[in-house]
Amino acid sequence: MDESPRFAYDTGMKRIFACLLLGLLAVPLSAQSEASTVSGLRASVDGQSIWLFWTDSPLPGASYLVFRSTRAITEDTFSGAVRLAVVPAGRGAYSDTPPDGKSYFYAVLVRERTGTIDTLFVPSRNATSLGVAVGTSGSAAPVDVAGLTATATADGVTLAFRSPQAGAVLVVYRSTRPIRSVSDLLNAVTVGLVGSGATTFDDAVVPGIPYFYAVIDAKTLRTGTVSLTPGANATEEPVELAPDSGGNAAVELAPERPRPLPYLVITSGLQSGHPLTPSGQAEGAPATPLSAAAAAAVASLLAGIPAKAAAGPTPGPLKEDTAVSPGLGDEATLEAILGGPFAARSWGDAAQALEDFLSVERPKAVAARARLYLAEADYELGKYRASFLEFLSVEDRFYAAAQPWMTAIYAKLREDNASAGP
Repeated sequence: MDESPRFAYDTGMKRIFACLLLGLLAVPLSAQSEASTVSGLRASVDGQSIWLFWTDSPLPGASYLVFRSTRAITEDTFSGAVRLAVVPAGRGAYSDTPPDGKSYFYAVLVRERTGTIDTLFVPSRNATSLGVAVGTSGSAAPVDVAGLTATATADGVTLAFRSPQAGAVLVVYRSTRPIRSVSDLLNAVTVGLVGSGATTFDDAVVPGIPYFYAVIDAKTLRTGTVSLTPGANATEEPVELAPDSGGNAAVELAPERPRPLPYLVITSGLQSGHPLTPSGQAEGAPATPLSAAAAAAVASLLAGIPAKAAAGPTPGPLKEDTAVSPGLGDEATLEAILGGPFAARSWGDAAQALEDFLSVERPKAVAARARLYLAEADYELGKYRASFLEFLSVEDRFYAAAQPWMTAIYAKLREDNASAGP
């Protein structure tokens, strides 16, 4: 089906769901914000240096702070960590030369363009869960792993293996397919690092899925000399947790939820089952007046609540578009619109310019900001339904900015429905 560029992004069930919301005038939607951390942080020893590798976060304009500590870095121990460097976006690696042979832990935090630093620590995502130490010699031979076995336990899978020499860092791989060659490693997942001298590794897995494992010296990965031998450093048969075993109960969760809980919408009385009116009282139920003491207590509580401001949201640029340095390409074009008809509050011209801008494919981050501004312009033009759809398309990315506008749209639509009459 051929659609205009403006609405090509929003089809199918999402549009139907939005229209249902508009018809019912429900409470504002909650959104899920993406965690702003790096992912896949891993450490590898190379002689007297420790290399860190990670995948950047999707936040635009971010930089990355590298920290080191003798203890696992968490919210409680972060104050004792040492900041090593600021790494620009796109590099995803850092080499550290520790002052001694102690075992160290590392973390990589995201510093947003505004200077805000996210201090959420997630093991094996942006903080190492095992300490690593440099060896006494940079020319040690690769470690040969032998006798690798995988055993299902009550909480997960336990790997056991033999390593004839210490001082190396071993990488543990997991896959749903046999690991027989280097190409098989591309389809496998790195689940952890094994420090010097360790001969076991515990992995929390999903029950009911068969898994294969391999344990490889990190040095061979860097030099391209990986050798895989079933029964030695790779498992021959898969291991599977029983579906009713409880399985991944050992997975360590983040101490705080990065996303808001959904709204709990109660539509009927808990005791009578009658539908609730907007006031929360069951239809047909007689009103029960408050006692004098209860009414005085309610009045006392309400007296301390400041009056809610009646003013609606004000159009304006996001922090990303108030940077001192000018942008380039798509950024510069969007800045020109914001500094021109949008700043002049010429909403018709601003909406047309933003629609023309979005008629060409743009980077996702830039297009999302443009749609937010288009939604604001449509609201100022009184095009509330079109504005709602635009806000809905970017609510996940700009939840805090979109919610006041969507609340205001609900109020406008209620007024329109009330004035229209039965």
